[in-house]
Amino acid sequence: MEFEEIANRKFYREQLEQSDEDQTRLPISCEDMSDSEKASFIDFMAGMVKEKSLRNAELQKTIDRQGERLDGLQASLDTIERMLKDSRHENNQLNAQLTEQGKILTSLRVELSSNTKALEKARREVEKYKSLYEVLKTEKFGSPSQKHKRPDPGCGRDDAKDDWDGTPDDPATGETSSEELDTEVDLLSESSKDKQERAYRQGLKYERMNARVTVMHKCDRSRIPAGAQIIKTEIRSTFHTVNRMEEHRVEYITYRTKEGKCITAFFPMSKSVSTTMAENLPEEVISEREEGDEEEILKHFPGTHATVELLVELVFNKYMMETPVYREMIRLMELKFKVSRQTILNWLSKGAKALKKLIPVMKAQALEKNSIVNCDETWCRVKMQDKYKKAYIWCLVNKAAGIVIFFYDEGSRGRKVLTDFIGESELAALQSDAYNVYKYLDDKLTKVEHICCMAHVRAKFEKALEQGKDERAEVFVKWIGDLYKLEESYKVEHLSPDEIKRRRNSTQTTEIISNIWQELTFQLDSPMPKGDLLTKALNYLEHAWTPVMAYRNNGRYDIDNSIAERSIRPMTIERKNSIAFGSHNGAETSTIYHTFIATCKIGTLSFRSFLKKYFTAYMDGRTDYEHLTPAYLAESIK
Repeated sequence: MEFEEIANRKFYREQLEQSDEDQTRLPISCEDMSDSEKASFIDFMAGMVKEKSLRNAELQKTIDRQGERLDGLQASLDTIERMLKDSRHENNQLNAQLTEQGKILTSLRVELSSNTKALEKARREVEKYKSLYEVLKTEKFGSPSQKHKRPDPGCGRDDAKDDWDGTPDDPATGETSSEELDTEVDLLSESSKDKQERAYRQGLKYERMNARVTVMHKCDRSRIPAGAQIIKTEIRSTFHTVNRMEEHRVEYITYRTKEGKCITAFFPMSKSVSTTMAENLPEEVISEREEGDEEEILKHFPGTHATVELLVELVFNKYMMETPVYREMIRLMELKFKVSRQTILNWLSKGAKALKKLIPVMKAQALEKNSIVNCDETWCRVKMQDKYKKAYIWCLVNKAAGIVIFFYDEGSRGRKVLTDFIGESELAALQSDAYNVYKYLDDKLTKVEHICCMAHVRAKFEKALEQGKDERAEVFVKWIGDLYKLEESYKVEHLSPDEIKRRRNSTQTTEIISNIWQELTFQLDSPMPKGDLLTKALNYLEHAWTPVMAYRNNGRYDIDNSIAERSIRPMTIERKNSIAFGSHNGAETSTIYHTFIATCKIGTLSFRSFLKKYFTAYMDGRTDYEHLTPAYLAESIK
């Protein structure tokens, strides 16, 4: 008998003995069982125990396998923990390095800040000494000053241009070394010292302006009252040009009468040109002057040394012919007349101040009750606070009155400039583009009908067609072109405003406009992708639809704002030629002259003739400005 069977029988016997002692522990009573039943029961119980043992053995194996897995996982966890520990150590090292680098960066920032402050201080010092250095430089076309000839600094402003290598420390960048600065300061100090020591120059004045021909008008001393004592003599110069430059010097005498009264006067001689510097005159000039002829005594325009003719020529060349001042200086140099740029600008400013007195009269005429005006604006460059900034010049046109007015308010483009200029004027309509400032008229100035420019709409669709290559814009260009053909036919037939209004609201015109609106709404609602240029054109037409089509409300209205666009175009040409204005005063001076240039142009009048006639009347002391406007002088200046 095997050991396992003996152990099982021993176990079964113990179970039976225990069951005999404690009957409650047996689920089935064994008292009534026979030996065979007990043997079967014992076999049954032995099977259950055996089955339980098998299950326990399987469970033990499972537990062993799970233990092995747990051991593997524990080993993995140990490995991961070691890796995490190593990673924490590395992170701690990196954090320490970052902290150290942060400290270094902080110190570098502090050092950079101090260096920046030192650099700014050095730059200010350099700018300070550069301003002193500029005093010693010579202008390319001669000194702009009439009083002081500056010493040659040794090199021109363009001499070192080719030597620049682009490095900040290179002297070619415009920085000046300390040795050069010391030399320049010494030069300035020596110059000022020499000027202080030259006491013999006191009372004398510098005369840098001179002409090829000088005509001397001597004063007839015999006409001074008897017994009068001459205090001093004084020569006053007036420059005049025909096809050459002449300098007319008039001798004024200041004398004291017996009564002690000081009088400064000029008494012309019967032959005032007899003392002309004949040895300096060309032969053609000498042949023009006959002996015994009395020369007219020329007067210079107030605040200048120029006659009306010379000032008119300067204005005409600068603003009508758009000639920059430096080119005008070259032209005058060809006539043997040397004058500085600032002097020319000062003369032009004096003329503008005289012309400005006509502006209120013309403004009142342009803004009369029920007037229709066109308005536009353009940008320019103006020097403000040592920087060139973008500014705006406005233009207002009254086609019926034949008046164009440019105005400037320190470069502002805000609506206050326009509303201040219009003031309380009861205009019938104002035509412009769709700029937001003009939309203010629709919201606030309800009595002024706002009309937008159809040409701007057409230009946007043409741009979408030509540059954006979007063929959907072609129908808009065609239909707007049809509207322009109708407008052209009205001009050819010389229709009255009432008839023009009737035709603008006829079936033919309404059909074209209806097609434009239907296509506009279709394109806006279409889910098809559109180019950026076409989208902008569609939105522009949609937002400005009412003012764009408002030209149909009155036969006096124009379909576009072209008259204002054409009038303001010379300002664009001046911007390209002269690049920038040196101050607000320069921009305002330009607007004044262009006001009368455009007004004369719209009235087919001679601007040169008007300017000469007005300046002459101004010098004669006339103040009836309402009789000196281009429209009033039209017959005499055509």
